[in-house]
Amino acid sequence: MAMTIEPDNNEASATPWQILVVDDDVSVHVATELTLKGIRHRDRRFAITRALSGAQAVQAVQRRGISGYQFRLIMNKTGRGLSWC
Repeated sequence: MAMTIEPDNNEASATPWQILVVDDDVSVHVATELTLKGIRHRDRRFAITRALSGAQAVQAVQRRGISGYQFRLIMNKTGRGLSWC
């Protein structure tokens, strides 16, 4: 199941940008979260939704409005990322 990292409740109430990170390497998710932590764009923070597979990515897109995507085209199993596209 995809996991979402939401901003703290103490932060501004503006709706965060929903970014979907699709990769089977958890370190990519962690690096993205650390990179975007505390960063704002147009007065909005980023909320990260994680997906470790194409199937999880499709579920995440169906459940919530996603503002942007980061995914690897070729994951460990050939073509997994491409098949999601």
